[in-house]
Amino acid sequence: MDNRSFTLAETGVSFPGGLSADVLMSTVRQAEADGFRSCWISEDYFNGGAMATAGALAAVTNRIELGVGVVNPYTRTPVLTAMEAAAVDAIAQGRFMLAMGSSNRRWIEEKMCIPFQKAITHVAESVEMIRTLIGTGHLDFEGQCLRAHNVELDFTPFRRDMPVYMGVRGERALGLAGEHADGVLLSIMSAAPYVAWAREQVDKGAARAGRTERVQLASYIPLFVGDREEGRRAFANTLSFYLGRSAEQPFVQQSGALPQEIAPIAAKIAAGEDASDLITWELADRFAVIGSPEHCRERLAEYRAAGLDQPILCACDGVSALDMMSFAKEILN
Repeated sequence: MDNRSFTLAETGVSFPGGLSADVLMSTVRQAEADGFRSCWISEDYFNGGAMATAGALAAVTNRIELGVGVVNPYTRTPVLTAMEAAAVDAIAQGRFMLAMGSSNRRWIEEKMCIPFQKAITHVAESVEMIRTLIGTGHLDFEGQCLRAHNVELDFTPFRRDMPVYMGVRGERALGLAGEHADGVLLSIMSAAPYVAWAREQVDKGAARAGRTERVQLASYIPLFVGDREEGRRAFANTLSFYLGRSAEQPFVQQSGALPQEIAPIAAKIAAGEDASDLITWELADRFAVIGSPEHCRERLAEYRAAGLDQPILCACDGVSALDMMSFAKEILN
């Protein structure tokens, strides 16, 4: 078991949607200067488009890896996603990573009126299609949900092996990621025990497919270095929202949190009430990394021991991206 924490060169940072272009570009340049491994932006509806943003970031950086996660298979066809991703990777000179995920029914179906069906199958098939098209330049695919006939790229991608991740959570989806993807991007709220369980599901899927290379495992992790109570308050609203609506999801069930901790939160959220007062520091620190520098280093070491390859740190409510990066520099070499 590896009990080391992570270094800056192994660690990513995540930036929320809604940052202005000039702020985002200057912040990513700072992350590169600080020595972080990667920066990730999410395609949050209805903020600015993530692919165009990634292209702009690629043009103003030189070393840092750039990821978009997650991109859904509904609003863009996998062929279009492959074209855009390969174009960004060329601008970045081989520093781009793509994570495919399902997004959510509210955005896709309720707001954009696109049928939200067979989400796991859509994501897995899209990953297979994108990897094939970029990897070979040709695509003929007949899946359960997605199809493409005689597609030929009219350009040569900068890399044939551009990494394509799956942003998934559950047992079946993690297994499919092990079979088809270069890596897995776990969502915010991934506790270390859940990461260990996810690692097991991914490895089982890889073994079923006869794959010998390690499927990379990355996860968004909120970070707050400092006073425990201040950190708890900064994370309480977000955590209570997720726990209240996702108590039966694997990332909660496999987290090690006790049912008696979760049930009152779920009840309050179901009643439309604020449940942030029920979030203890211990519960907050289970789903994030909160506390003194030494404690935070120990907590990140737990994630490495659980099988995580790359933590992608994100800010808690009320904390700027630059302040979160300062936290990270304080605890990581």
